[in-house]
Amino acid sequence: MVTPIGFDITLSRFSQIGRSANREKQFWRRELVVVFVVFVFLSPAQLRGFEPFRVDVKQEVMPETSREIDHLVPIYEPVREFDYLAEYWAQISDKEHHYVIVVRNPDSGRYYVETGSPPKHNLFGQSYRFRTQIEIREETAGIIYEFWANVLLETRPDRKMAPFLLGAPLYTFATFIRGLGYIHGRAVTAESPDIPPRWIVEAGEDLYAFVTKRSQDENELREKIKAKRDTFYEYMKAHSYR
Repeated sequence: MVTPIGFDITLSRFSQIGRSANREKQFWRRELVVVFVVFVFLSPAQLRGFEPFRVDVKQEVMPETSREIDHLVPIYEPVREFDYLAEYWAQISDKEHHYVIVVRNPDSGRYYVETGSPPKHNLFGQSYRFRTQIEIREETAGIIYEFWANVLLETRPDRKMAPFLLGAPLYTFATFIRGLGYIHGRAVTAESPDIPPRWIVEAGEDLYAFVTKRSQDENELREKIKAKRDTFYEYMKAHSYR
């Protein structure tokens, strides 16, 4: 059977139109997928974009307060620095301090969790003296050090300020990274259970209980801090936009 030339051309045009329509459908399908991914996986801050901080040139207006500051804030007074991998200092009250550090002995290459004299202002310039010391494995020290370093690297001023809470504990953290130096950060409150300052405070209390109360073995300590570190990493992947 011979197909008329005009009819064959018409079929060809319909075929081209059909292919073009399919390509357009595929294009818009891809675009919708991209839009869906953006809205599902980006945080509200990422969707908003940068917003300038509104300053008060007369210095009369205080910033908004928040109990949900999700990072440590800088320390502006002098702090004591020596050879530690991680430092945790909880000022529970004027009389109660939880002070613990993780150190590496440069001579033996061994790692320890220690408690000692808390860095009160009148101790600046004096040598640190430990009271209790427990040896830990390098793997455990590495996980603690990694958690402290990564949380402290997020230390920065915030656009909001923590509320003044009379008698609330004050939490201080520090680490040393070769090439970057000492890094210090502070959390005024750790009430919210779903933000990084709370997790590193809990890790600090785990360290303090480990060395003072012998409340858990090293394997349990390591797994608890590792879980908090991993939770922090997941949080940062979901919220970081820098």
